[in-house]
Amino acid sequence: MDDLAPAPDAPIELGETGEPRVPHRLFALKDKDTFVVADAFGDIVGMGDGLFHNDTRILSRFRLLLGGQQPSLLSAAIAQDNVFFTSHGANQALPYPGGPV
Repeated sequence: MDDLAPAPDAPIELGETGEPRVPHRLFALKDKDTFVVADAFGDIVGMGDGLFHNDTRILSRFRLLLGGQQPSLLSAAIAQDNVFFTSHGANQALPYPGGPV
């Protein structure tokens, strides 16, 4: 069985269109025997990404939500020295004052 594949009974995350969510671009940071692979949002969705230490995946799912929604991606980059990952995002539109929450 492929170690990077999601478990057969794991819930599949769906994107806005209802299709399975597949990372568009993956970013990797490494320090000695530990590395992390995440998408542009910094999310780990359990496919080929995760937090690994000594060839063992320690974390297979991590997702940032603001108010229950994924933020809008503005930009994402890794520093030239490969030490910092930066993801710029914005929360979704807020409801009008006095409107439904």
